[in-house]
Amino acid sequence: MRSSPFKTLLCCALVLAALTACDERPPVVASPPATDTQALDEAPEVLVATPAAPARLETWALRHLSPESREAARLAPVPLLVPPQPRLLAGMVVSAGEHFVAFHAAADGLTWTLHGTRLAYRYPELAPVEGPDAIRGTCGFLGQEEGTWSATWLEGGVAYSLDLECSVAADARCADASTVAALAESLVAVTRGAGR
Repeated sequence: MRSSPFKTLLCCALVLAALTACDERPPVVASPPATDTQALDEAPEVLVATPAAPARLETWALRHLSPESREAARLAPVPLLVPPQPRLLAGMVVSAGEHFVAFHAAADGLTWTLHGTRLAYRYPELAPVEGPDAIRGTCGFLGQEEGTWSATWLEGGVAYSLDLECSVAADARCADASTVAALAESLVAVTRGAGR
């Protein structure tokens, strides 16, 4: 099942806002959740991060992408992270917009999608929530919804969301979060972002 780009971008932006507490500051206590009848008092503050350039680029991976995906990666405003497996790169589709980069890849009965955004929406009434899971050297979230495993984290000012879906529900690779967590750890940066 695919979600709309707007919903995915909004999800990534909210994750970016939530993960702002996931640095070396003391843990933040979350605000009580809003009830169905409790409206937020103020409009969110829209934040546009300036992504940090990755320490290392694996530009060899770009050779495995289609010309259209290479061009989208080149224009991306945030660093593009990809799996280092050529078989996943060969059929990968990369897209980019004003504030995001994304990829879609499918192989061996698995579908992978990654979205990265530099947008965040901060609500003054809501305190950031620190993720309980270690992902790529930072705090993040591992979870499952409707059979799709997700890893979300903040890296270099960018909120990333990596999703894994198995074409067969009984596939052992989708039995727990270990497969999506391992792929998140293996991702390599192939661009610096901001069209750099």
